Amino acid sequence: MSSHVVDDLTSCVLDFQASIVRVIYRKKTTLVEPEVELPHEAALQFIWESSKVQQEFDADGQILKWRKIGFTSESILEEFQEVGVLGLDCLVHFVQDDPEFFSKVLTPPDSCELYLTCRRRSFWSSLVGLRNVDVP
Repeated sequence: MSSHVVDDLTSCVLDFQASIVRVIYRKKTTLVEPEVELPHEAALQFIWESSKVQQEFDADGQILKWRKIGFTSESILEEFQEVGVLGLDCLVHFVQDDPEFFSKVLTPPDSCELYLTCRRRSFWSSLVGLRNVDVP
């Protein structure tokens, strides 16, 4: 191949890579707002239904829904603040890929709460490992 063809291809590949990075960064910085965005609400509903976990109430009468599957609070906006729509998309694809595994990760053997807590933390840590990824 001649030099100018290689240069043209290199330029196209670099432009494509830059575009991909911009799209990913935009998704990472876009807030998850289920009250405003219907696709966000639908994705969260899919995740919740796939978990096969029942919503409960804690001793203070607060809803235990998202905390039961490993989030630290019931505030979806807060939970996805660092990973945005990119994190939501990753979680949806993870659940879609193997819904049975997803629900099993959340089910402790012999009702061992400590085991469940460790499994959840490990699961969320590995899934949302992109929290530390910053793209200029």
